[in-house]
Amino acid sequence: MATSTCYTTDDILICSICLEELKNPKYLPCLHTFCEGCISTYIASCFEKGNKLNFACPVCRGVVSNLQENCSSEDVAKHLPVNFLIVGLLDLKKLQRPEKRCMSCERLGMEATAAYICVNCSDTLCDTCYNCHTANKYTVDHEIKSLSDVLLEEKMPKAFISKCIEHTNKKIKLFCKDHDIPCCSMCVSVTHRKCEEIVTIEDAANVYLSKNSVDKIQSELNEYCENMNTLVSSNKTVLKDLESDYEVKSKTIETVCKDMMDKVRAFETERKAELMKNFEEKKGGIETRITELENRLKAINYEHEVLKISKEKASDVQVFLESIKIRRQLKGHKTLLENKLNMSAQVGLPSVENFTEIIENMLHKKGFSSVFKFHRFKLLETGWGIVNSSVNAISVKVSCDIYLVGILSFYCKHDCKLTVTLGHESSILAEITQDMDTRKAVDNMMHVEFPKAVKLSANEIYDIKLCVNTPIIMMFDYGTHGQATVYHEGVTFIFGSSLMNRTSSTNVVRGQIPGLLFKTIQ
Repeated sequence: MATSTCYTTDDILICSICLEELKNPKYLPCLHTFCEGCISTYIASCFEKGNKLNFACPVCRGVVSNLQENCSSEDVAKHLPVNFLIVGLLDLKKLQRPEKRCMSCERLGMEATAAYICVNCSDTLCDTCYNCHTANKYTVDHEIKSLSDVLLEEKMPKAFISKCIEHTNKKIKLFCKDHDIPCCSMCVSVTHRKCEEIVTIEDAANVYLSKNSVDKIQSELNEYCENMNTLVSSNKTVLKDLESDYEVKSKTIETVCKDMMDKVRAFETERKAELMKNFEEKKGGIETRITELENRLKAINYEHEVLKISKEKASDVQVFLESIKIRRQLKGHKTLLENKLNMSAQVGLPSVENFTEIIENMLHKKGFSSVFKFHRFKLLETGWGIVNSSVNAISVKVSCDIYLVGILSFYCKHDCKLTVTLGHESSILAEITQDMDTRKAVDNMMHVEFPKAVKLSANEIYDIKLCVNTPIIMMFDYGTHGQATVYHEGVTFIFGSSLMNRTSSTNVVRGQIPGLLFKTIQ
């Protein structure tokens, strides 16, 4: 079982970049919070790599996009929203220090002993600052208490002040039910003037909390956390099995090839290299999936702890505001879980059970090689719909003469007939219609072979088209992160957009036709 990332109040107050207490805390859309100066420096380092329109969160790698062109890293960091929960927690931590310093004097670089506390500002005050505070017309009505009256933790104030993201000098006082967002008086006057349901933020918080909505979100976060832990653990198990499978099959290859002649030893080296490439590709895909899941798990744990701490130490309004922010993340968590749970876990390596037979055939056959195959996609996804009107085609050019035996195809989860056509210029060179028998699938792939191997000439462009014979949508797996150039068994294959089928859904990067079956001419 994967270990959860646990957060404490002190952890949340520490910047993940500088590892020190947060200064001017700013948060990203994923809710991770950093010092304004630290995130500005980090964004600048991302900009130096060439991309100035987005950057990834340093913690969970969530992408922050839609940045304005020619915007400096300082401007981006400056316009990030302030995390007022963190600001409040930092102030609360200062209030709980053994030495009672005047926080107003502290901000001016001076030292003075505090005797009072302003409940509205969460500031400790010395005698001088107390007099100024009570004399100022903006703070004259603030509730000020003697520190001796609020020394117990349960009596500490929960005056967490939140300001509007759009109008930073305005406090959040209202809530628009029509748009489900908190707003200031300026927002209501400008953006929400036509909205019908505008209530005070306190009333909205009271109604929200009375429905146990925060507990429901906590419960949902707990469930996502458990499911994500399970998913990470299962993928690590799959990776371990894959590595074990690699070791076993690699030793099988070594045993079979040990007593062969020099040519067979060369063949052994080639086969092991191919197996290693297949292993590394699949290992990379699984590790990428695990990293994505673990990063999302960090985000979920962080949100969970923020909500927990908010309930314990923040005001009802702040709990409400934090809950709204976190609630908007739930859909993304659910979507990721559903996508990864539905992802096929069949990642075994190609079989080596008939390896001896292949070697014997290679030693006795002359003129032509064994049938080779390759996979041009790095990742496998699910949910590609195909009907008889769909066009999935791609072009290919080879560096030397070969015989094309057929193609690799992703299998359909339902019975259907698949037609594959090979064309050159305006001519059809070969065509095969084949029943999709999922029992014959190997590594989620079907071998579709032409009735007779077709010779492909070097540097000529050929078109390969795939279609089904039913008007009902058939769901196939599909590949992503496709390679435009593949070198395999001494042959270079260059893939491009179909010249005969320009409306094709499949292209070089994603779609169908994951690989070819071919023989080299010796």
